[in-house]
Formats: sequence, structure tokens, C-alpha cells
Amino acid sequence: MMKIYLYLMFLIFLGCGKSENKIIYLSSDSRLDNKLKYPTVFIPNAGCPGCISQAEEILLTYKGANYIDFVLCRVISRKQLNVKLGQDILNYSNISLDTIDILSKLNITGFYPVILYSKDSLVEISPSFPTAGSDLVRYLESLN
Repeated sequence: MMKIYLYLMFLIFLGCGKSENKIIYLSSDSRLDNKLKYPTVFIPNAGCPGCISQAEEILLTYKGANYIDFVLCRVISRKQLNVKLGQDILNYSNISLDTIDILSKLNITGFYPVILYSKDSLVEISPSFPTAGSDLVRYLESLN
């Protein structure tokens, strides 16, 4: 339960402006229940290759959607990020770059992408939860 609470402490995004300004801030005094309206997917730069690829496919499919957010974590090189996901990837309002290594601050290994549905519901896209990615896609399709 503590990890879920800590996950919520990151949810202040800058939704507009230049991509250099789109970073995540920690806040302990904000009303986070009101901010968590959509699923948020944390995608680490390195870890389980198949799991990360699945999360990146979802990101590329739903970039710009107003009902899901993505956070790219532990990005070492923006140039590599642009080659991998496209030059304009950080121009989308629902994609943010984690520059404070939120996963480490929350004691999460960050080997697998993590989907946060609500303050009480999170799941990894991992071999332990092989349907997590497809479950997310079905959920997103139900919103349309």
C-alpha cells in the first residue's frame, strides 16, 4: 500500500509548453485523487526487452490520446530516444520525460514497465503478468 501511495506522489505533469519543460515533480501536498484521471504507463529505458517493446507499441499507438499518460523513465540519451520512438515523441501532451528517476525514489527496480490505473491499482507488464499490456489496450478501446 505504501508503494501505491508513493507512486501517487509524482502526479504533477506540465501538460503544455516545450518538451524540455515536461518533467515530473513530486508533491506531497497536492490533491492527487483528482489528478489521476487516466492510466499512466511508466516505461523504463532498459530492462525486460519484450516487456518494454510491448509498452512502447502501446505508446506509439496512443500518443496524443487524451485518456492515457506515458512517462519515459531513465532515459540516458534524448538522441537515442528520438531514433527509437520518433523525433516528435516528446511533443505529445500525454508523454513526459522523467528527469528525477522517480522509480528509484519509490524503490521500484524499474526493470518492467508499470501501469498505474488508479491509486489502488497498478500492474507490471512482465512475464508474471503476461496479459497486462493487452488488458490495458482492451481497457483503452472500451473508452472510445
